[in-house]
Amino acid sequence: PKVRKNDTRADARRRQLLDAAEACFADHGFHAAGMARISDQAGMSIGNIYGYFENKDAIICAIVDAQVSAMQAGLERLLESTGDISEAFKQQAAVQIRNCTLENRSALMFDIMAEMGRNPVIATAMQAHDEKVRRQLLDITRRFRPGWAPEKAAVRVELLMLLIAGVPVRLTMHPDQD
Repeated sequence: PKVRKNDTRADARRRQLLDAAEACFADHGFHAAGMARISDQAGMSIGNIYGYFENKDAIICAIVDAQVSAMQAGLERLLESTGDISEAFKQQAAVQIRNCTLENRSALMFDIMAEMGRNPVIATAMQAHDEKVRRQLLDITRRFRPGWAPEKAAVRVELLMLLIAGVPVRLTMHPDQD
């Protein structure tokens, strides 16, 4: 992309584009949301979109990257404010559950998961995000539970990640549950 990353206006336009693309992907699916639909939703030309992103794969990767970065920053803020790993994880889980109910976010995640099976670019990016989150959780566990054996920490982190990953499935199967 030709757009400078540190330009405030460009950052705002990039965010506008990602929000529009996320809404299109959630409402219409990854493949049905073409660049024309994203362009209309974002209020910018298709050519302008390509100034920010090479293709739809790059857009979906950027959406996931933004979500993962926000989740990681939120978890660190919770750890700082509570000083308690259990409370921070509990509050972060509540945030993740709430986020899954917003604007078809579960549908978008299902679409991304399906795309992972067809598209190695998306699969590689998602695996990298998963590893980034795993490393953060292991680091947090080492800080707050220094006496735990590495194997115990790894198992607990994996279970936590499995529980969080299962939230969209449960919310989709039981949308009226609190």
